[in-house]
Amino acid sequence: MGAAILPGAQGTLGNAYHWPREGTHARNYVTNVTERKHGQSAKCVRNIPVRMDLDEPQPKGLFECELCRLSVPYTYYGQRPPNSQSVVLLEECFVTKDPFTPEKEKFLILGSPCSLCKKSVCVGTECSLFYSKRFCLPCVTQHREGFPPEIQQDLDKRKAQKKS
Repeated sequence: MGAAILPGAQGTLGNAYHWPREGTHARNYVTNVTERKHGQSAKCVRNIPVRMDLDEPQPKGLFECELCRLSVPYTYYGQRPPNSQSVVLLEECFVTKDPFTPEKEKFLILGSPCSLCKKSVCVGTECSLFYSKRFCLPCVTQHREGFPPEIQQDLDKRKAQKKS
């Protein structure tokens, strides 16, 4: 099974037989990260140990921002992330478990469809903004007059920063 771990890289998972088992709900794997440059065959860059908890939700698909091409596996799409009963998101979002904390109820919002053009966009400030709904920056620029003056000023600041 291949997985994009680094830009331009592919990974393969295999059972790491030499690691001790830590119970029935955990398995250890080693992933071989390979790098493929345009017109060249793949070469192994390094092996990375990965511990997978079988109780954790498995990826449902791959979220890809149609603007910056960020590509990340997501575990949930919707407004009520699992293990977070009190949280209701204001939009349908692509969500994944927060990899920086062991707490199951913590999650990261990767992105959502633009409310106007329906392109999948990440939450990065270079790609989208949230103003009661998610909007990709090309749609915000195109429909600039439909947004309040504060949003228009924010767009002007972003353009000035890009020129610098």
